[in-house]
Amino acid sequence: MKKMRFFTLLICLVILLCSCSEGSSVERKKWEGAEVRGAVLVDENCPVVLERETITFDIPEFPYLGTDSAEKFLAYPGRVTTEYHFYNPTDEAVTVKLAFPVYGRAAYSAIEDGDPVSDLHKYSIKLGGKTVTPELRHSIHESYRTWTQLDVEYSSIMDDLAAYHFYYPEAPVTVSTYTVSEINSEAYPDAFAVLDIPKPSVGIGSLFIPGEYKYMTKEECLKGLDAENGMTITVYDIGVESDELPEWKIYSTKFKNEAELIAGAVTLTEKKTITFYDLAMTEWSAESGIKEVDWYNAFAREFTSLNGQKTLDISDMLKPWYRYEITLAPGEHAVNTVTSPIDPIANTKYSPAIYTYEYYCEGMTTAEGFEGIEVVVNTPYCLIRKELGGMFMYETGWGTAQDYEATDSGYSYLCETTGYDRRIVFTLSESDAPEHGSEAVEVLVYLFLLLLVDYVVYPIAIIALVIVAVIVIVKAVRKRRARKQDGDGQ
Repeated sequence: MKKMRFFTLLICLVILLCSCSEGSSVERKKWEGAEVRGAVLVDENCPVVLERETITFDIPEFPYLGTDSAEKFLAYPGRVTTEYHFYNPTDEAVTVKLAFPVYGRAAYSAIEDGDPVSDLHKYSIKLGGKTVTPELRHSIHESYRTWTQLDVEYSSIMDDLAAYHFYYPEAPVTVSTYTVSEINSEAYPDAFAVLDIPKPSVGIGSLFIPGEYKYMTKEECLKGLDAENGMTITVYDIGVESDELPEWKIYSTKFKNEAELIAGAVTLTEKKTITFYDLAMTEWSAESGIKEVDWYNAFAREFTSLNGQKTLDISDMLKPWYRYEITLAPGEHAVNTVTSPIDPIANTKYSPAIYTYEYYCEGMTTAEGFEGIEVVVNTPYCLIRKELGGMFMYETGWGTAQDYEATDSGYSYLCETTGYDRRIVFTLSESDAPEHGSEAVEVLVYLFLLLLVDYVVYPIAIIALVIVAVIVIVKAVRKRRARKQDGDGQ
């Protein structure tokens, strides 16, 4: 009984700790938002000058925190509008190519049929008040590994098929299909099929096995995967037309120090040659809305990365962009406006809750002739200007929240500077001094539940089990007596 009581207390303690965490599904306290990033110039040599920017945040209300209502999520009116004031100093008409990502997904984005609800219709692009229709493009989302400048990520978007080393569209790929058999699965449930490739690997350009586990030393390169009888293994040898591959070996486990060679067979059942383009497009679908050239170039870019995830399905690693063009006449001054939805980081540990908005200005400012950036925040809420319970207030990149001036419609701030990748971050709340909520009440509640389980629920459960056991025994005895009486009567 002492052991059962100990495990009961342990389970309750785990529940307590999980429930008090920020990401608890019982009562979530913090919701990640979706950053918004400004446009980048596609052509670095474009002669058009950016004279100034005006960035206007319209935040009449805070978002609904939950994933159960697409209607409430899409009804959120928060948005940011950037006005780019361009000037063409040349004697010829100039076409400016720009692009910005539309990949933001807040933690409270509504979910339908397992997929986030799209809010692409909330974006708008205009030039001189006239609507500009953008083109939807995709790049590999390199910042899922580390933060990357947008111009670097955008560089993988090209109108032609890319070539990296021996990853070019016509590169030969030998596809070898194998079947696993003759493994004693009961004795070796963790069997592991391995290709031991000596270093250097003569004749092997790049070997790819979907789902592979890789282990490398100075002497060898081990590639393999968990093996079961009847399973199929497909090996792609990229860059060369290979006549044969190293032999397969079956080990008792994938862990090198514990593995022992065991009986088993990996038999070649099919062999063919395709191109790298065919390999890249294996999981592409026309219904995805992704251009073939974007999918291929992103796939090739990911395969060349040292930290890249080698996989046939890259759909979850793609970043969508809107790319558009505007044309300025000789000497023309024009205003290009881009409106985007903006979803803040929400933290309900504070009372009242606080909402942090992020916007990244990309590197289009020029040292000569650039007048600065004006930030306007139209909102009925309070701008937080001080530290909150140990949370250091975010800086804008040009100053702090103290630099914002109160206006009739909210707040404003003028930055007379130039630079690259500057960030605007500010926090709003219904109060100018929200207090960080204490978890003491939550802890007391769960301690009460802990004691309740230990001294009320647990004893009741034991008594209930005893009662059920007595009832079962009494019924069994009665049945046995009835059968005995029936036998004596006969």
